[in-house]
Amino acid sequence: MNKDLIQVSLGESPADLYIEGGKVINVFSGEIYEANVAVFRPLKTQFTIYSNSDILIFRVV
Repeated sequence: MNKDLIQVSLGESPADLYIEGGKVINVFSGEIYEANVAVFRPLKTQFTIYSNSDILIFRVV
């Protein structure tokens, strides 16, 4: 999996999910910054995405 993850990080392989133009919230520091997010082989998790005052919440299982 590490080799595959590196290939996705380098843009040599596609991600399973790509979110462009969102904001990432660091729940530990409270920092908020704009970022694109690529998800590869997700584990059971929940994402909350804020974009242009719309809130999108979805689960990847």
